[in-house]
Amino acid sequence: MDELIKKLDQLLEQKFTDTYQTSNPPANANTLEDFGKKIGLHLPDDFINYYVNHHDGQKETVCGLFFGLGFMSIDNIAVEFNKIHQSSDESLKEQLSESLRSHPENAIKRIYYHDKW
Repeated sequence: MDELIKKLDQLLEQKFTDTYQTSNPPANANTLEDFGKKIGLHLPDDFINYYVNHHDGQKETVCGLFFGLGFMSIDNIAVEFNKIHQSSDESLKEQLSESLRSHPENAIKRIYYHDKW
């Protein structure tokens, strides 16, 4: 996995320099551990490895790394998680899930949010 990420980083740096320069430095391992405890999950090793050894997402930016979508930092993930997790509006969670699409159809579950994510 590390080799693949290094190749991706090199490609992004060469071909999309401006976007690549919006990458944050690596995250602190304690920050990731605290986040995992807060949401009640053990974060996957590949996820931890990427954030600790490569980038902690992107700075707020106009053009993100993923089809124009930003790559969220741990802090931003925590903010979004808290917004939805603390929402008592179940219809909001359903509406968000209903707006999702998978290509090919049904390749990915249409669930925007789950309490254990």
